[in-house]
Amino acid sequence: MKQYFKDNKNTLFVAVVIIILLAIVLRMNEIVSFVLTMLEVFNPFFIAIGIAFILNIPMKAIENGLSKISRNNKIVKKFLRPLSIILTLLFAVVILWLLMIIILPRVAESVVYVFNNFSTIVNNSINSVDDILNDLHLGYKLQDIPYIKEIQNISKDQELFKHVITFFGSITQGVVKNAVEFTNTFFSYFLAFCLSIYLLAGKETLIYQTKKVTVALFPKNISTFVFETGSKANVIFKNFVGGQLVDCIIKGVMFYIVFQFLDYRFTELMATIIAVCSIVPVFGPIFAMLICFVLIFSYNPINALWFIIIFQVLSNFEGQVIYPKIVGKTIGLPGIWVLLSIFILGGKFGIAGMLLAVPITALAYELFVEYINSRLKKKKINYELIEEKGED
Repeated sequence: MKQYFKDNKNTLFVAVVIIILLAIVLRMNEIVSFVLTMLEVFNPFFIAIGIAFILNIPMKAIENGLSKISRNNKIVKKFLRPLSIILTLLFAVVILWLLMIIILPRVAESVVYVFNNFSTIVNNSINSVDDILNDLHLGYKLQDIPYIKEIQNISKDQELFKHVITFFGSITQGVVKNAVEFTNTFFSYFLAFCLSIYLLAGKETLIYQTKKVTVALFPKNISTFVFETGSKANVIFKNFVGGQLVDCIIKGVMFYIVFQFLDYRFTELMATIIAVCSIVPVFGPIFAMLICFVLIFSYNPINALWFIIIFQVLSNFEGQVIYPKIVGKTIGLPGIWVLLSIFILGGKFGIAGMLLAVPITALAYELFVEYINSRLKKKKINYELIEEKGED
């Protein structure tokens, strides 16, 4: 019997794989439902990992700074991690407090102004476009379009205000009706936050245990590959997430100073829009530029055109000079892969997909390049033949 299994192990392996695949196909709905349920159950854990990953960036900097200052102080070394976590949380609270006290009131003021003067802004924008079309002698007016007339009518008779009030009223009713769900969501996030603190406090132990389990369950070559991939993923995600957040803050401050110098309206609102939207690569800045353009165009079309030029100049300066210094060269993706990754992952997973598209694709790209290079090395391919350019 043992000899039979030994002689036919490949056939038996293929048969087992086919049976498993058949079971998966036949029970696909149940499997998908089970996976979605498990993802929902572990959702607080995934959120906790995300929070811990972000907080780990300032925590490491604080920890390194404290260890240099304390030197041989045994008491400080003993409480280095708890002290670093407390200081990191205080840093996060201060940032949120500054947002709540300084930035949000000014942004809210601008939003209220735009909302109260929506009719004037719409009419000014349409009239400005019509003036430009008239100067070009095109014989065409924006006001002739039925859809534009409808927007004007809505803004005049304050129907928009009624629609917004109705919309927020429905949201309020929904929150009241789903109070239990809201409480569960709040509890999940609170649990995730507490879990993230635990992950930060014992991250070395967790990493050690994960490595121990990996080495015990898998062969050496697979374990080595997992560790190397994990190390690369950590560097790429850390540089991208941390760098992207710092870059967005710098970008917002930079545009705020320029807007103040040029005496633009809605300065705080536009700087905040640019900073927040810039978190999403490629499409975020474009979306921010369009919103700010409409806001400026509503009261001064010439300034709006100047804004486009200023935005492009500052964005290029930020992209060529500031961004590489902050993020580094680990996100070395060609432009086409950046666009494709954002399109595919953004279309599938929404905003979260767009945020994580670049680092995930960068990791996959780096692993693929390493694999291809190793294959070429094994085949002893002459690189000069590959690099040789063909004729047009």
